[in-house]
Order: sequence, then C-alpha cells, then structure tokens
Amino acid sequence: MSNIDHNTYSHKIGQQILISIREQDKKTKQIFSDSITRVGWNGWPQPDFVMADPKINNSTYALEFKPPNKEKREYLTGLGQTVAYLKSHSYVGIILPELSNDNFKIAEFIAETLIIEELNRTPISIFAYDQNTINDSFVKIKLLRGIYKKRESTIDTNLSKANEIFWCWWRENSPSEIFQMLELSEKYSEKIGDIYTEFVWPKFWLKLISGETKNWEGKSRSISKSNETSHKQNFKIPLNQLNLHNPDDGRITALGRKFLLIGRHFGKNSSQLKTFLSQLILINGKHLELIKILESFQQNISWPMTSQNFKIEFDRYLIDNGFVKAPEKRKPSAIKTGAKLTYIRDEFKLWNKLGFLVSQNKSRYFDEKIGLTFSVSEITRVLQDDLNFLIDN
Repeated sequence: MSNIDHNTYSHKIGQQILISIREQDKKTKQIFSDSITRVGWNGWPQPDFVMADPKINNSTYALEFKPPNKEKREYLTGLGQTVAYLKSHSYVGIILPELSNDNFKIAEFIAETLIIEELNRTPISIFAYDQNTINDSFVKIKLLRGIYKKRESTIDTNLSKANEIFWCWWRENSPSEIFQMLELSEKYSEKIGDIYTEFVWPKFWLKLISGETKNWEGKSRSISKSNETSHKQNFKIPLNQLNLHNPDDGRITALGRKFLLIGRHFGKNSSQLKTFLSQLILINGKHLELIKILESFQQNISWPMTSQNFKIEFDRYLIDNGFVKAPEKRKPSAIKTGAKLTYIRDEFKLWNKLGFLVSQNKSRYFDEKIGLTFSVSEITRVLQDDLNFLIDN
C-alpha cells in the first residue's frame, strides 16, 4: 500500500471514528465528549490521526492505522507504535483489519492480549475494520477494546506539539527559500543547542533582507524588516510540519536531506524540486485531505459567494464538524470580522502556485459561482511522480 492510500484510509476511518464520538454513539464514544475535535501534531513519533477533547483537560487521543493484507508481525509492530504514543498523548488507539493476510483474527488477538492484568489498565483502544468495506463510503468498524477511565499518570508535556489545524500551515515560503534554509540547517547540524534560533534563522534573515532569496516568481524577496519575529515563525512552521527539520532544534532530517539532494541534482528552482515539495504538502502536510473536505463543502453550499465569504463559511464548516477546534480567543460568531481571523489564509494561493487549481490567470482562481476547480491531472501527476527513480538515474 502506498503512502497515498495509507493516508486516504487513515483519514477516512479516523474521521468516521471522530464523527461517531461527536455524535456520542454508545458503541464508540468511550470516555470522550461531543466536543472532541481533530488537531495537528508536530511531535515524534507521528500518529496517523490525532484528536483533542477540551472537556478532558484538553487531552489528546492519538490513533495508529494499519492497512489490510499484511503479516501478523506488521500489526504487532503497530501495537508497539501505539504504546509509544502514550509518552506524549493521554489516550491512544490502534485501527486494525479484522484479519491478517493469512486469515488470522489479528484484531481480536491483540485486544485479548491487553486483557492481561499488567496491561489491562493501559488506555488503549482497539478498533477492528472489515477490510472488504475499506473502499465503501462507510467502513464497517467495531470497537473491540475501549477506554472508560481517565488516565492517572501524566504525559511528557515537553513533547506536546498539538496544533489547531491538522494540515501544514503555510505563508509565502518558496521552494528555493526552503532549500536555502535546509542548506543552513545541514551546515550547522553539528552545533549544540537550538541551531535554528542561533544559526539558521540569523543567517537566513540576512539573506532575506538583503534580497538574496527568491520568491515563487524568481524575483528577489521584498520583506518588512520590522516583523522579524513573525517571519521567523512563518518560515519555520512548514519545516516543522513537513518533517524537513527537527522542530526542537532545527537540525535537518533525512527527508530534509532528500530535499537538498533533489535540489542539488536538478536545481533549487527546478520543476523536480517543486514536484517533490508538492508531494510533501499533499501527503505529509495533509493538504490532499483538506482538498477533499473542501470539495465536499463547496458542493453543498449556495452560490454565488465571494472569495472572502467562502473562506469564512468554510472555516465555520471545519469548526462545526470537528475538523478543527474552535479557537479560545475567537468564537465562530466572531469570524465574520475578516480574513485574518480564519484558519484558511494562504492555502488557496499555495495550491495555485503549485498548479493544483484550474485558473483563468495567475491571480484569478476563485469563481464566485462554483468556487475552486482542482486540476485532477496535475495532482495525480505529482502524486505518481517517482523522484527516487530520477535521482538514481
């Protein structure tokens, strides 16, 4: 199973579980409330689907999804991954097929394993799904083991990196600027401490304000020197969320080194590097999931609608359905005050720059009668592009 399929299924089943809990289905809800929502997560290890419940001290509930038709060992390994999530999440769960590839009842076996006295108090849920329904609009899921008591032990708060949104947050960073930042991360990776704050950002900031970096159009970046703190975060967050560097200290990751390898092989302004960034944003950054949610939303609203109102209504839709949590400092009723207050900010611009949208011109991609039109052919091309093959050859 590819990463695309894995993410598609984990999102599909995770969202189905989330909706069921929010509707307080007795067979699924366990100890969780109807206020539970999906959240993002930057920490390591990385669960497939994370929720937060404000009525249980904002505790997080992390789910691990395991695909069908695998050996039994694959699912036992998944249980180990799930246990590891308990270090940074209050509650965890694993989603398993009913049967392994040799028709062994693997989900029941793992659920029964946790009945052992020493393991019985562990706050782990076991969900079993019917693999024959995984491509249906509604997957048959059964909770074999639930969580019904609040966890007594504490988690490592230093590892808590929950975000209000589940997708990769983005502003203006161009592929070549990401490349330059990762070069600095690689250069200073042997230094001690927070190398992003001490080395990477100061060096990159000098490049930014001196016109040594290029925007998406290949022109020198024009940037306000008075907002360095904001820019520091704006350029850092995508690197965190795409796992291109370590969020804690700014050290380059293996994925970040692959980004550099592609950029050095083809050029930091190349179409190949742009394609790789597109893949990361769609899959690792979960923008493919966000796009699917948006398409469903815009098929069921009244038109015409301005771009600004579209963002406001989509924001409300995300909050009302638990796709994101309602911000503490701005309730849904306050969203009407302007675009700066919505979760959706520059995502449409990013999709347009990456070629995901069918547009009339570079700046006009929103149609007030139908909304956004996605280029299925371009998104498919990006997802199917084998950059490993290109590098090796």
